[in-house]
Amino acid sequence: MQAKDLLRPSYVILVSSDECEFYLDQRIAKLCEYVANKLGTMTPDPSKPPRIQFDNIKGEPLEVIIQYLHFKSKYMHTDFTKSLPPFYIKPELALDVLNASLSLQI
Repeated sequence: MQAKDLLRPSYVILVSSDECEFYLDQRIAKLCEYVANKLGTMTPDPSKPPRIQFDNIKGEPLEVIIQYLHFKSKYMHTDFTKSLPPFYIKPELALDVLNASLSLQI
């Protein structure tokens, strides 16, 4: 690791269509294929974190997606023969979360 890598912010800012901003660790953000691809095409600026705008995803569904990415990060190396805790999504958000997850290739 080079010295400049130590100074680079290790998080990304995800911005919803209704201007909600979410700061997310890049290691967790890269569990989302869309975000990983987007970060790969951006020119890094060591003075500020990368910012990704989602024009078709509102804040509440994006927040659920981020919660899921944390859930996935925590349990991705778990033995799947054991039961995982449930990941709950409010029924009224389910369709929006589904559409967002399809857009984000989760």
